[in-house]
Amino acid sequence: MPAYALLLAHDEHPSASTEWPAEPGGSCDGWAEWFSSTPLLFSVLLGDARHLPELVPCSAYQDKQSLSALAAPMEQVRARWQWLKSVIEPLPAKCPMHWPDSVKKQWQHIDHTISTSTRQWLLLDCATLCPHDFDEAEFTTFLQAQRELCRQWSCSGGELPESLQALKRAPQSHLGWWSDSVIARTEVIEQQSEEDWPAWLADHYEPRHHGAWDEATESYYVMPKLHPRTGLKPQNEAERDHWPVGMVTPYGRWLQRPLEGASMTFVSGEHLSVHYPETTPGEGARSGIKDLNGIWLVSPSEGYRDAYAVTPHVMACRSPRQENMQDLRNLPGLALLHEGLSSIDYNEEQDEFIRVEQGSYGDSRQLLLKPDGHPVFDAGRYEHINDFSAKTELAVACVREPFVNEQGEQEHRILEGVIDIRGQEIIPCQFKTIERGFSSSPPKVFPGRKLLAITEKGEPRIFNTKGKLLAAPDIWCPPLNCSPKKNELLTFVGEGPEAELVMFSIQDFSITRTGETWEDYRNALRGMFKGLGGDTPETTTMTARN
Repeated sequence: MPAYALLLAHDEHPSASTEWPAEPGGSCDGWAEWFSSTPLLFSVLLGDARHLPELVPCSAYQDKQSLSALAAPMEQVRARWQWLKSVIEPLPAKCPMHWPDSVKKQWQHIDHTISTSTRQWLLLDCATLCPHDFDEAEFTTFLQAQRELCRQWSCSGGELPESLQALKRAPQSHLGWWSDSVIARTEVIEQQSEEDWPAWLADHYEPRHHGAWDEATESYYVMPKLHPRTGLKPQNEAERDHWPVGMVTPYGRWLQRPLEGASMTFVSGEHLSVHYPETTPGEGARSGIKDLNGIWLVSPSEGYRDAYAVTPHVMACRSPRQENMQDLRNLPGLALLHEGLSSIDYNEEQDEFIRVEQGSYGDSRQLLLKPDGHPVFDAGRYEHINDFSAKTELAVACVREPFVNEQGEQEHRILEGVIDIRGQEIIPCQFKTIERGFSSSPPKVFPGRKLLAITEKGEPRIFNTKGKLLAAPDIWCPPLNCSPKKNELLTFVGEGPEAELVMFSIQDFSITRTGETWEDYRNALRGMFKGLGGDTPETTTMTARN
């Protein structure tokens, strides 16, 4: 779901019992919405330095009692609008503040909506812009800050104050999207099957692909049944792949219109990344980046190829100087951060770091970057760094080390260790494996804040989370049993068929004898494979090496 600011006009003062019908014709009207922020016009309509908006509950939420929205009497709203019109009109018609015809038309629509409304109160619902719950102090601080913004203007006098000049300079970004259809936001916006699409959508568009729904913007990926320029249907799959696409909400808000000609648009890094068909094969797609409201932040005219937002603050694009490589630039300034990158991976759901390979495969250097593209620490010596734990701030790190095999040939092997979020090595990268859940997971922390490392010889080593070695028993694990079960490791003491099978406790480091041997263990494995219907594996004698 997108974070949004929403304007609703109602007959009654908003309270815990106010009803907010999602269909037109009831006791309230939808006025406007905007994703990701509260546009300046919304704040101006809600209040000024002499008449700050009131904090009120919004019963459209499950928590109907808490103060969660701002409200103002419509009489004051209309007065502020009339003042704003008087200091902005006539609308700018010359550069550098020329207003496009579409914006002038929207201004007229706003004027009609406000001037003809018979509702008594205006409500600003901006709760989703804050990630905290209504009963948390951070939410109260957020809502008060939204209210305090109105102190920056008095809505009096004959000139537009500096605090409101952005309305005149960049109206596309500060007026909001105005349509009575936003009343749909008083209920949950859900994807509908194509059979249930409204006629305005179903008659002219179809899903771009199966399940073409974007949860971040609650919109459909669609393509027109007829080309918007030629009026023809696609003749084959190749033509369909380059067909104009769009993104539209179920209530009719276009974030990307097919008429613009983009062949691909997708949400990444809290932006819309927009690509146009290649004109010359192999040169990369002409591309740009919009905010979630469809406002260009990086225009295609700037010349970046295959551009997309990695995070809200970083853009990736094709490197103009190095073939098959990418560069990272900051947003919105586009300053070059890193170039010549062969791999870019943003781990948004885990530690929110960007993992980058700089240089060609086999000769690359690892970069670990914050969401703004700046280094967390110098990660150049590592082959890879896994996810950091939010709780312990630890991660498994790997290094690539040369060695000479038994045939005397030079090879490389991967050794693992543990580092903290500042780049300090907690366990040196000298081990065959560090115990964890999945291959990319942080190290598993056992009771007592213990970590388990296994040497190249299969020997368990227990460390605490500060890196102190706690136990180094003279035992070894077979390759299939290097992970403990119920905090115990199946291990062996000694060498050859008579090596004794013992259970090693990670909790208290005790060793429990079982009376079984390596030969018993190997026979059990044979029986397991036979029971599975497979061939008996060829087994080799296992010895512990000093």
